[in-house]
Amino acid sequence: MLATNNTKITFIGLMIVCITVLHYVALAEMQYEHAFLRLLYYVPLIFAGLWYGLKGSLVVCVTVIVLFTPHVFIQWHGFSAEDFDLLMEGVLFVGIAILLGILMDREKRHMKALMESRNLAAVGRAVNEIAHDMKSPLMAIGGFVNQVARKMPPEDPRRKKLDIVIKETSRLEEMVNEMLEFSRSVRLNKSPVDINELVMDMAKLLSHSGSQSNVQLVTEISPDLPTIMGDRDKIQRILTNIITNAIQASPEGQKVRIITESRADGIAIKVVDYGAGIKADQQESVFHPFFTTKKGGTGLGLGVAKKITEAHGGKIYFYPNQGHPGVTFVVELPVDFPPDQKGAAHGRT
Repeated sequence: MLATNNTKITFIGLMIVCITVLHYVALAEMQYEHAFLRLLYYVPLIFAGLWYGLKGSLVVCVTVIVLFTPHVFIQWHGFSAEDFDLLMEGVLFVGIAILLGILMDREKRHMKALMESRNLAAVGRAVNEIAHDMKSPLMAIGGFVNQVARKMPPEDPRRKKLDIVIKETSRLEEMVNEMLEFSRSVRLNKSPVDINELVMDMAKLLSHSGSQSNVQLVTEISPDLPTIMGDRDKIQRILTNIITNAIQASPEGQKVRIITESRADGIAIKVVDYGAGIKADQQESVFHPFFTTKKGGTGLGLGVAKKITEAHGGKIYFYPNQGHPGVTFVVELPVDFPPDQKGAAHGRT
């Protein structure tokens, strides 16, 4: 990969150098040749834009301008019509470099999103099949073990072993349910949702988990938060996953802040923890299915949260805290569903 990248950069660099050298070698009277050589500068510009987007096209643009400017001064005729044409060519070159870079970056983002969507769909189908195959045997194991355990006296040493089996079977069933939830299409039941009220309810509901880890949940509510249209149960699921992750990431004695904010086109919910943070090489994988740094985790919680958020027409992201350890997760939701999501809100998948 590195060798290929170096080859591309060398190819672009050599093209620019060769074209520039020919400019300086050619006689001033060879106007047609100079015009043709100036057009050739678009070739490395196009390759740089295709391979490296806006950053690549701007680097080539600046490089060409720096190398070609001395030639412009050598051939300067006191701002004649030819000089004006040359300046306009330079402005056009810069404009095309910026436009090409922006378009290529947009196309790359679109292709990346399309590939992620296809990959997630394939993963969802595989997860659904696996989860369905696992669910029935786990239910049978859990049921039979419970029946046997109930017939044993509490002091029987074998009862403790069965209790462990019951606990682990229950944990596996919970993992299977998470897998099924991830694989299903999101169906939204639209209704007015008071986010402030929901956040307060979630803080009370999850305060027990926080107290077990000696982590305090602190709410910071915006008084002017508008009521939004959404699926209350699904938004509750988003908050459960994010807040639970924040509690688990926080050291003892710390706090997790849950903040609501009003935005121009909707609302934002921030969950701030002061844990160890997320390593740079792991940041792109945070919302990927089955990615987890927790022992015994499925890695589906944040994937489910992202799926539900996007079904509402919102977005979810995170960033490292400034001046403090830990990260801040942000869920942005519109006041109402966008037009292309309203069908899903009524049950369409």
